[in-house]
Amino acid sequence: MLDEGQDFYDVTSIMAEETLIPAVVRRGVKGLGPALDPSCPGHDLPANTQLDLPLWLLPTMAGRTSAHVVLPRFYGEKMRRKLQAGAHCEDLRSRCFYFYDVAQALHAIVQQPALSHLTQLAFKGRFKELLTKAHTAAEGPALTKLKGKLSAEEAALFSAGAESMAAFERWRYSTSTAIRGPRAQSKPRLGPARPALQDIANQAAHANSRRTGTSHQ
Repeated sequence: MLDEGQDFYDVTSIMAEETLIPAVVRRGVKGLGPALDPSCPGHDLPANTQLDLPLWLLPTMAGRTSAHVVLPRFYGEKMRRKLQAGAHCEDLRSRCFYFYDVAQALHAIVQQPALSHLTQLAFKGRFKELLTKAHTAAEGPALTKLKGKLSAEEAALFSAGAESMAAFERWRYSTSTAIRGPRAQSKPRLGPARPALQDIANQAAHANSRRTGTSHQ
């Protein structure tokens, strides 16, 4: 389930893969009825049983055509209409905490363009307000309410935006407000330092006075 380059021990990915997704088991399963469905009366799970399965199990079962994945309602047509009406109003946190990660994993299984379009609609409709509030909003009931609607991915983005603004404000009101470049450094000398021109002139005059026997004024 992990994408290429993703950490196997990433806690966010592990938690996202525990999300329960509705599915229909097309074939009967021997001896695993209670393990897959706690309400199963026997040891065997009958064919065409509808149940919720963890996300990490779906690629294997769907790949073997043992299960048919049903998109959750929070990825359905009703949600699409709500997002079009006002994406920033939707409480994604209560519907699916890992809204975008789960959608990405499901898209790899079901290959439905509508799912990709829905997540893009959600992100584009919420991104502007998300970063605007992260940069400007003060702590209070309004900000607490906003945070309570964010998915895990959005919450991480919000925190990054707030931290970047806090770092900017610390720099802005620090004692050193000027942006200074690196100090110019003199080039290292490859040999002994050259005497100044005035020193050369004085030395020449002194030598000349000694030859003529006169004093240099």
